[in-house]
Amino acid sequence: VPANVPFALSILDANGHRLGGRHRQWITLKAGENLECHGCHERNSQLPHGRLSAQAPSINLGASGGFPFTNANVNIIAMQGQTMAEAEAMVNGLAELTADLNYEDIWTDTNKSQINPSVNFTYKLLESQAPNGSECFDNWTAYCRIQINYVEHIQPLWQLPRQVFDANTAVLLKDDTCTSCHTPLDENNLAQVPAGQLDLSATVSSDQPAHLTSYRELFFNDVEQEVIEGILVDKRIEQLDENLKFLRHANIGGEFMNEADQQRVRTIGQERISIAGQECNFLTQDEVTNLSIDKGTLTPEERAIINNHIVVTIEMLKTLPFPRHLKNVPEFAGGHHEKMDGTGYPNGLKGEQMSVQARIMAIADIFEALTAVDRPYKEGKKLSEALRILGFMSKDRHIDPELFKLFIDRQLYLKYAADYLEPSQIDEVDPKKIPGYMDN
Repeated sequence: VPANVPFALSILDANGHRLGGRHRQWITLKAGENLECHGCHERNSQLPHGRLSAQAPSINLGASGGFPFTNANVNIIAMQGQTMAEAEAMVNGLAELTADLNYEDIWTDTNKSQINPSVNFTYKLLESQAPNGSECFDNWTAYCRIQINYVEHIQPLWQLPRQVFDANTAVLLKDDTCTSCHTPLDENNLAQVPAGQLDLSATVSSDQPAHLTSYRELFFNDVEQEVIEGILVDKRIEQLDENLKFLRHANIGGEFMNEADQQRVRTIGQERISIAGQECNFLTQDEVTNLSIDKGTLTPEERAIINNHIVVTIEMLKTLPFPRHLKNVPEFAGGHHEKMDGTGYPNGLKGEQMSVQARIMAIADIFEALTAVDRPYKEGKKLSEALRILGFMSKDRHIDPELFKLFIDRQLYLKYAADYLEPSQIDEVDPKKIPGYMDN
């Protein structure tokens, strides 16, 4: 072997394919050094091997001597303790290193079975361009380097003609050329799905202009394709379509989003996709946050900004010179975002700390917001849906349950609807179906 050049050992099959994983221990020898194989070592052995001064003892005791190996060529008779490789080298001489893959069956006992066919893969038989540095195959030096370029050396393999013709009629019997099947166009120039969803064309990739289509198809993730109405398109995956439909609905926003739907958004967001050859999550963290809001359509940060409007309102109203009978207007107007259970804002007042007027304002403000048709971010809700939401807020002690019952009993919602709602919003309301109404 060439001196001072690392090499590794691999076992190949009849097609030149390596069997099993690559042996991770590299071997290198100085000029004149002689390394002998000590036979097999245990798979999980931690002992060093491959270096002249650190050879592990062999667990193979070798031949008993004076006899051929069991079921092997009777002409190769080993000496005591020899391995098969040592016995073969003693009889036939050391094998010479070559860049070609050559196999000759020297071990089969012809009295028991037929000799296996020879295998010879040589670079001289290449029908496409040999790798750069191929002159080193016959004249190796320490400076030799083999360079394989995809465009020059790999792509021609897919385009190499592999056609079989009838010897008498010259009729084409079959075409095994890679690009005859792995192509987006059939023999009639009509769209087709490439064999195995693998396009080996030498065209410029639509994902990366610096790459060939075949290179992208082989080394990067790709979506499945199908032909629809004569056009080759990316296949629509049912699950992906279902997820997109779900996300479109989540993007509209609503008053409530249950935990299961929030978790589904997070799960979809972590799915991996490929965009222009780069893998990324299906959703960014910002998109996940905005699509999984449990109540309303605002994130906590956005809600904090919006909530500040009531503070500004109170400060503005306090500066106005109201007459005595209107002196409590700042409290009435500024308390419509407070809640009966004390979780409202800006002051976290509880029901007993709020005036009746402020509690009435809270119900009126929510009802108007739910049914408004002039909001660009949502559609106005129907009466039944708006009252259902208010009913849940009443049960949760966000609004005054007694005032809400009065709002229903007096049918104040109908009077408001007649003046301000679209006819399509005014649907039938059954008070018995309103959450919390019958509890009061």
